[in-house]
Amino acid sequence: GALRRAAGLLHPRPRRWDGEVERRGLDALHDPELHRLWRAQEARGGLHLRREPALLRWMLSDPDGATGAAALLARDRGGLAAVALVARHQPPTQPVSQLRLIDVVLRDPTDDNIPYVAALISAAAAEARRQRAAVVYAPPCHPALHAALARAGGRPVPRDPIAHHLRAAKGLDAAAIAARWWATGIDGDAALALRSPQRERGTRPNPVPDLFTGRAARP
Repeated sequence: GALRRAAGLLHPRPRRWDGEVERRGLDALHDPELHRLWRAQEARGGLHLRREPALLRWMLSDPDGATGAAALLARDRGGLAAVALVARHQPPTQPVSQLRLIDVVLRDPTDDNIPYVAALISAAAAEARRQRAAVVYAPPCHPALHAALARAGGRPVPRDPIAHHLRAAKGLDAAAIAARWWATGIDGDAALALRSPQRERGTRPNPVPDLFTGRAARP
């Protein structure tokens, strides 16, 4: 009774969302709805990277064609609600790969209970399974986006976003700048540091366990 109600207040259930998430390739960067979402974000004020198709396509392109970059677009009756740009990444010291949330743009990042973010995370997890990546990883981002991902089921690691995104000269209010800067992974080097899961030429790495089947994954 009372305990259940208290738990509901502490962890409110997301509102029901009548929409769907579509997976597309980088051709989605030319979608007019996506352009309107980007421009609406800029109009809210604050500091934003100017998102343009040519720039984002270049940042997410891999000469080996192996990053598996894709766009996840969440739509409902109100139109495009959110978009996540994802790409596969192989950390050099890890035996398993990641699917990185390189960029996340929300229609209303200040909403306290955003159901379409949960749908976006679920779609990212499905994409990770499709690409045989073990982890969905979001680089440091603006505190409101960080909180939205956490409320929708993400498991945030405590970290200081200023250390990743910003070096302010002595005397400047770095915290205030970080609060105005709607940073995502695309603002840093998350896209530029992507490493292909393919092995280097002339090498044959040891097989690593396949987390989804339990068998050894062969190159």
